[in-house]
Amino acid sequence: MTLTAAARIKRVATVLTGVAIVYGNLAVAFDSERIGLGSWPSLPAPSLLRDAFLLPGVFGGYAVQSFDYVLLGRRSDTGRVADRGEIITLPLAEHFPLRDAISYAQLFAPRHLHMYGSAGQREALGFLAQRIKANHARLHPDAPLAALRIGVVSFPQSSSGYRAAKTEQTSWLQIVYAEP
Repeated sequence: MTLTAAARIKRVATVLTGVAIVYGNLAVAFDSERIGLGSWPSLPAPSLLRDAFLLPGVFGGYAVQSFDYVLLGRRSDTGRVADRGEIITLPLAEHFPLRDAISYAQLFAPRHLHMYGSAGQREALGFLAQRIKANHARLHPDAPLAALRIGVVSFPQSSSGYRAAKTEQTSWLQIVYAEP
């Protein structure tokens, strides 16, 4: 049985797509600097390849700690009286309703980090902070925010479950973005 020209083109396109996906996964997952082998050469991973498959979000590294993101807002001096000027914790699900992995990829801004460096990531987080504040103002018009901080709470991993070892004594907070 001979293949038509269209069938041959389709087969070649499928094979090339598969090769690009496998290569992209290998190039990003085995980036020598990320896995602690800085002296070894890495596979070339052009920006177009990283951007096309958004691989840094999936293969950004191996975590030895579990983590949760936290949104902290400083209430303005207007609106409800009870918590004016205080720091409040914003429910993450109100602003990122998708599953944790997707929300974390949005909050980490991996594309901006890997494409533009830490300055690009800070710029992306600043834009994201403005969107979070606008969404909060829409959801809670009686509690406007003066500033927002995005933080990461890290805690030990546990075979009993993702948050099983998360306690006040074993957790620590790092602010990754703060508005003035």
